[in-house]
Amino acid sequence: MAGANRNAEAIVELEKACKLEPDNAEFRFKLALAVNETGNTARTIQELLQAVKIDPHHARAWYNLGLGYSATGKINEALSALNLANQADPTQPQHVWVQATILAQAGRIKEAQEKAVQTLMIQPDFEPALRALGKQGR
Repeated sequence: MAGANRNAEAIVELEKACKLEPDNAEFRFKLALAVNETGNTARTIQELLQAVKIDPHHARAWYNLGLGYSATGKINEALSALNLANQADPTQPQHVWVQATILAQAGRIKEAQEKAVQTLMIQPDFEPALRALGKQGR
């Protein structure tokens, strides 16, 4: 219960910060993460959309937006957000790897394999992609 109270307090403080600095994407992003802890995916997505509206290059906000869309079954939106996360920060293999997993779950295996290969181009030793492609120990 104490954790829930701290999270509720964090949300209140982050909402105040967002009102004081409405153009601060990082405050909005942190608010989205705090809201996500409550299980309110719709509001989390709303806050993340605000964060990327303020800062279209906020890779972590795009990434989390992709996760949120995926959780709500909005596959195309999820893939688009994750693609924008990758554009904002192409050094993070998880941006592409999560696309691969979403595609695989949707039965789009060839596209998933292509994303797994793309993941390895970013980080050649990325274990989940290596396992998925059957390339461990090579």
